[in-house]
Amino acid sequence: MFGGALRGFNLLLVIAGILVGAVLMQWRWSRAASIRLSITRKLPSELFAGEPFRVEYTVGNHDRWLTFSMLRLEDRAVAVGKGQTNATVTEHSDQRLTLLHSHLSIGKLRRMETQTHSYPFSPLGRGEWAFGPMAVTTTFPLDLMVCHVGNRERETILVYPRLVPLRRGWQHVLARQRGGSHSATHRGGRGEGVFFGLREWRNGDKLRWIHWRTTARMNEPVVCQYDRPRRYDLCLLLDAYWESEAEDDSNVETAISVVATMIMQLTSENSNRVVLAASGKTFVSALSNGAIKNQKHLLQILAKIQPSDSPRLIDAMEDAAKRGKIRNIVVVSPRAQEAAFESIGPASREQLHRWISHGMLRWINVSDQETRIVEAERHV
Repeated sequence: MFGGALRGFNLLLVIAGILVGAVLMQWRWSRAASIRLSITRKLPSELFAGEPFRVEYTVGNHDRWLTFSMLRLEDRAVAVGKGQTNATVTEHSDQRLTLLHSHLSIGKLRRMETQTHSYPFSPLGRGEWAFGPMAVTTTFPLDLMVCHVGNRERETILVYPRLVPLRRGWQHVLARQRGGSHSATHRGGRGEGVFFGLREWRNGDKLRWIHWRTTARMNEPVVCQYDRPRRYDLCLLLDAYWESEAEDDSNVETAISVVATMIMQLTSENSNRVVLAASGKTFVSALSNGAIKNQKHLLQILAKIQPSDSPRLIDAMEDAAKRGKIRNIVVVSPRAQEAAFESIGPASREQLHRWISHGMLRWINVSDQETRIVEAERHV
């Protein structure tokens, strides 16, 4: 009976109607997906090169009736300001390339459901990384067309230099502050030395240092500052020397990593005062006295410094002198001291020799295997 009912219709028109209906159904589903799906990304606030982390994505379905399947999330990350490549990096490929193109299979997303997924990523280079644009694609239900739900917002994260293991006793290359001891007969009642003033809470402060009355008034921790001698009071001078872009930059990157590691260890104690002077294509200096925000500022400088074939070391030292009196200078460089002295003028060379003769300047050449400060990696 059904065949007789269709006898008056053209079979081609029936097939065409079925195909058009399928396309309309696919279009309707895709349009609903483009309206009802949302996607967000979460990045860490800070990160060191070589440390793996997971980029978190949140995908939500805000439709009350439809369930979406065959979902696929795409995102990309590019190192800003460095040599880029068009190669694609996946979970099982070499992530030393500067471009990451991630693909995540989400599968099914039920109505009014939100799912969180993550993707592993380990940037092996310092500097600024830009993430985006990201998108969710689906071919559900009939795989006739691709629906693309995008989020064109770009996010950036600053990757700090890689931290390297230093040899045991590396602190011996640092000149200790001499004669800075302050002895007093009047103590502030807590057995910590002469009371100097109040300051913000820093990592490592003791609970008994808290000034509770001021803390209650300011609604944030405030501690008592006592005038105590600093253990280390020095200037770390980074010689970001790179002969040419055609040469290997591993030595200069090692020098930057050594300075970053020293800063992390020295500024973890409130008793140390460290001035960083970095010289590459530009020179910059900054001071850290134990505050976390100052420590982050120094790491940001190291993350952004660009090597040069003619660093201005003397200008960097003079700029660091504006931060206060400098008693000791430790230079971390990828080249030998003699090679660096040959590239500067006679007056500057004479000043450096004078500092060396007075015991104020020490030179660390990270490329010298005999005196190298970095601990050799152990392969198991």
